[in-house]
Amino acid sequence: MDKITAACAMEWSIDLEKGLRSNKPGQRIAAIEQISHRIRELSIESNITKAVSDMYGLVPGEDRLFSNTILLRLADAFRRGDNHMRRCILKVFLGELRHLSKKGKMYNGILAKHRVPNYVELLRRVKVVFDTGDQQAKSLALRLFGCWADLAKDSAQIRYVILSSLQSSHVSEVMAALFAAGCFCLLAEDFSCIILEVSINLICSSGISAIVKRAAIRSLSMMQCTLSIISSTYKAGKRLVLSSMEDDFKAEMLLTLSKLASKSTILIAEQVDLLLSFLKHESTALLKARALKCLGILFSRYACHFPINTDVLGILHNVIEDSDLTLNFQCEALRILRQIFGVIPSSLSSISVPDLSKLVLNVEGAALSASGVKRSLAFHLLVDILCCLRRAMEEHSHASPEEKLPSVCSQFQDDPEAILLTYGENELPPSANRATTLIMDYLISLAKQVMSKTNQNMLFTVFDGDLKQEYNTSLSLILRLAEDYPSSLLVALDKIRCIIQTLGNVDDNVNTECIGTYSSISKKDSVVKKPNPDNSNFPCDSLCKELDAKKPNLVFAAGEYHGESRILVVSELMLTLCKFSNASLNKLNDFGQHYCYIYLVVKHLVECIKESAPRYYDTYEIFCLCMYSHLASNRCKVISEKEKDLRLAPCNLEAHEGVTKPRYFIPSAWAVQERRALGFAKKMIRERNYWTAYRVGKYSFCKGLWFAATFVFRKLIHAVKSSSFSCWLTSLMLLAGGESEIKLLLFPKIGIELISELQAEGICEKEINVTEIDMEYLSGTRVDICYCEGKLGKICNRIWSSEETLALTGPSDGLFYFQRWFICLRAEFLEIVVEIFGFLSSHSFAMEVLNKEVGNENIHFAATTENMKTLLLGLTNKSLRLNQLAKNYDLLATSFLDIDHQSFRSICRLAFNCSMLAFCTAFAMDFSISHADKNIMPCSFRDQVSYTPVVQDLFMRLGGAGSKITTQFEQFMSFLTDKIDLFRSRTQLNCANYLDRDYLLIFQFALQGLLCIRRDAKGVIDKGELQSLVNRGLQLLYDILQKSMELPFQLPRYYFRTRHCIGAELFIFGADSGNKDEIITPPGFQLSLNLCIQLKNMLARTSAQLAKLYCILAARVSSRLPLGKGEAQNTWEFRSRKMNEMVQLNAMLLHYLKEDAGKANEINIANGDEDLVTACVCFEPNERGQGFSICLLNVSAFPEGSYQINWHSCCIDTNGSHWSLLPLNAGVSFSVKRL
Repeated sequence: MDKITAACAMEWSIDLEKGLRSNKPGQRIAAIEQISHRIRELSIESNITKAVSDMYGLVPGEDRLFSNTILLRLADAFRRGDNHMRRCILKVFLGELRHLSKKGKMYNGILAKHRVPNYVELLRRVKVVFDTGDQQAKSLALRLFGCWADLAKDSAQIRYVILSSLQSSHVSEVMAALFAAGCFCLLAEDFSCIILEVSINLICSSGISAIVKRAAIRSLSMMQCTLSIISSTYKAGKRLVLSSMEDDFKAEMLLTLSKLASKSTILIAEQVDLLLSFLKHESTALLKARALKCLGILFSRYACHFPINTDVLGILHNVIEDSDLTLNFQCEALRILRQIFGVIPSSLSSISVPDLSKLVLNVEGAALSASGVKRSLAFHLLVDILCCLRRAMEEHSHASPEEKLPSVCSQFQDDPEAILLTYGENELPPSANRATTLIMDYLISLAKQVMSKTNQNMLFTVFDGDLKQEYNTSLSLILRLAEDYPSSLLVALDKIRCIIQTLGNVDDNVNTECIGTYSSISKKDSVVKKPNPDNSNFPCDSLCKELDAKKPNLVFAAGEYHGESRILVVSELMLTLCKFSNASLNKLNDFGQHYCYIYLVVKHLVECIKESAPRYYDTYEIFCLCMYSHLASNRCKVISEKEKDLRLAPCNLEAHEGVTKPRYFIPSAWAVQERRALGFAKKMIRERNYWTAYRVGKYSFCKGLWFAATFVFRKLIHAVKSSSFSCWLTSLMLLAGGESEIKLLLFPKIGIELISELQAEGICEKEINVTEIDMEYLSGTRVDICYCEGKLGKICNRIWSSEETLALTGPSDGLFYFQRWFICLRAEFLEIVVEIFGFLSSHSFAMEVLNKEVGNENIHFAATTENMKTLLLGLTNKSLRLNQLAKNYDLLATSFLDIDHQSFRSICRLAFNCSMLAFCTAFAMDFSISHADKNIMPCSFRDQVSYTPVVQDLFMRLGGAGSKITTQFEQFMSFLTDKIDLFRSRTQLNCANYLDRDYLLIFQFALQGLLCIRRDAKGVIDKGELQSLVNRGLQLLYDILQKSMELPFQLPRYYFRTRHCIGAELFIFGADSGNKDEIITPPGFQLSLNLCIQLKNMLARTSAQLAKLYCILAARVSSRLPLGKGEAQNTWEFRSRKMNEMVQLNAMLLHYLKEDAGKANEINIANGDEDLVTACVCFEPNERGQGFSICLLNVSAFPEGSYQINWHSCCIDTNGSHWSLLPLNAGVSFSVKRL
């Protein structure tokens, strides 16, 4: 458990005392500088409770005592030291003053009056310096009084010192007094009234120096203790501005008034009008510049608080268009507009379409400026306006009539000018097209500059960061625009060809050093280095070094370039453009549109690279582009064939045989992708470019190209010697080998051809050929996988061995948790599928035997009925297991805060597949609406089975499935008597992605078949006809399973993020026990616990801000620990069997978040866990991710003995998203015994 600052206060106080007493030169100053950040930590930490004190063995109030001791020692050092030491001490407290000024009267830091009982002694020591010191010492003492405003604001002596110093003839003393007075005015209302009058007199006095007047004006901005003081100060300052003040003082006063107005929303509109008046009239350049700056201050904080009127836009228009104004004026106007359009779309509520169109055209003109700063601001503003407009349109379309935006969005339906700004949902408006073209044309001009300079032998090196930064910023803007206008990426990709052609025209002699990073590595560089020591952190960079590669720093990749040779910027830009192209294609893939056009664009782009820059054709980035080109071509063919099928053979729902089978997967297309990946991987292996080969293997994993992945990682195992890296690569090879065997079962002809090609070239060992598979049996194009149940069982064992290999790395504190969890879920899924196939084959065999027997019809019917009951029970059990597996996938997706979006969606897809199969397995034999079924299956037997959880889970995932599918699915919901929760899960299917649509096609196919069977079952009365329905249902279930397994199984990219996972540790202490190492409670009493939760591996890994932490503690009466094992395991280790327990606790914790805390016990009854007691706790984490709380666990019904406390936690971020936190330590045990 990490120490809190209160536990360190005594040690810090002693360290400070030692430093101040030291005679070594500079040691005293070093001690003062060291205590600076420690004071800040002590200030942040609020009062610790007795429970927290008990956890750390502290005496209550100990932290306050030593905090005050630190302050007292600093005050003594201030009194006894020289002015240099006093300045250092003042610097310590100036940092704390910033937090006091933000909090005002709500300040509760280390210098709060109620936290410093001996504050009088502190003030007395500093006042001695003021009374006896020189002029500089007086100034330092006054400024220290200002920093201690909460301690000194009520002291009459200190107030008198400040007021008398304002009359001093020394400028430095007056300036220090004004500073102290301003600090006091943050907290003291009565003193603010006095200082306001004094400051106004100083400002208006003719005998006061200019520097003092400016300081007096700045001090007015600190009069913020109450709204009435703010209003009075603002009015007094405004009167001075409108009087005959000098421009220098007016400019300073405008800034002061803007700061005051920002503290009161009532004054903002008035201040904006005042600032606009200086911009409208013939004011001096100084006042106009200051007015623009002040507008920026107001809009940066409060742009969303009031509508933007046409005067603001009109004046900013004029500033941008006025060529007589300086560039700084125009840039400041662009910055203000960015602040306006960078907030919520309500900023558009009072802007007309003509004004907005004029603004867009004006900004487009500014984007052509020769000034780099103005051009960049114009690009950003253009994207801000377009994105803000699209968000406003979306809000307007989904809002209720009374919530619709009143102006701009309504005008788009009538105004012909609006067509320039917006189109339909999937069309690219001309404004977005022009914005994309402007940015890309600018990049083309940069490329031409590179060509002209290289032709003049003016080489750019990798250290010329300006050009690279321009490309990075501009391409990032395109990606940001694509969030709201995906089609803009197609325009950008088309323009990239021009850039590549321009860069490709650079003379070959200039590019002799360009390649080497992503193309073939020289032999002297490809020798495997000496292995590094085993690294438990297993960073990607270490593996990169182990595989002997160079990892350049590109626009979309983190890491640093460590090579020795120079790389021309031409090479950098080419590779950057390829990376951008791949990122764009991934984003387009998420939107799932324009496949045929994407195919043409990518095809032309690849051909352009091959012709204009052939030396880059063998890079990893071009490999990804080629693979995506083939994928887009495949999807285009599928779409065209689907449209053809719809025209020629419309869907017939009269019978299952008439259901249109979905065209979602083409095995030949998958085979081509496998061959391309294998070809590129073989080339990289031959050239000993192992890091690129590793990336190809990673790509193959994420795209479901398992033969290529198996080949790559089998080869790479020999390229590393570190045991941790070897375990990692071996695990990857085993997993890929298992998945390739599944592909070999599904598509034996293609699989055998791929293996034969590798062996024919002599680059593949015999081991890659799956010896367990009977090749004679697999000679056909497809295999009835239902009869490969034994072979699938062996494949499951291989996949389990992949998880066991990762477990060999030993205790890891969160390392490989995601990978091992993911493998366990995959293996469990395959085991369930194997068992379902076993039920199907055994039922088929049993029915064949019964049909061959000749005997009593009643005996035959009884045997058939018993067989159907056994089958129904078995399929119901597998349905519930699949449903539980879907929840496991949900928990996996939400348990890693730093997971990327694509990986999150990939796991959600697998969860949907499990939920869909659970639904299909449950309803394949549900003929409860049939009269024959009621005669065969007793009501009591049907009552034992409830499909509500299965239907509920699947319904939560159908957020964007479409009205037709939802309507069909609701027919099954109508059959259920239990209440269905209409809550939508955040793990619902994203139907824009083509893989999601493939799963949705299978689900649509399943729905149509099940509805047909259920409709036919209504009229079935004869028992023999019911058997026919059962056969149809089982055949449909088999078809669904076969098709779902044929879809590409792809690993999420996060699988290759091999770092310690983000999680939490929970430390539990007994509140009533004097022994911290033992938790004891008497029988019949509740267990009082002190809790500390600590986030691990998070603060440096993710930008997520957590608002609350929640935790659930659980204990069972039935889980009494054996005698002699009262001590629970202290460390939590990954175990697959623990995952279901985590899912259960997570569901109960979510229920606690949705319902009142008092209903927690209802969860136990609903889950059939009457012997389970729970307690839910809320934590508020500090900046270190640490939180404290207390709870009562009701164990009054527990008999004497020792029990284990299990726990699970989650968090809510500032966006309202729920994330589960993996437990990184085990729960503790407690004992119930008589004291």
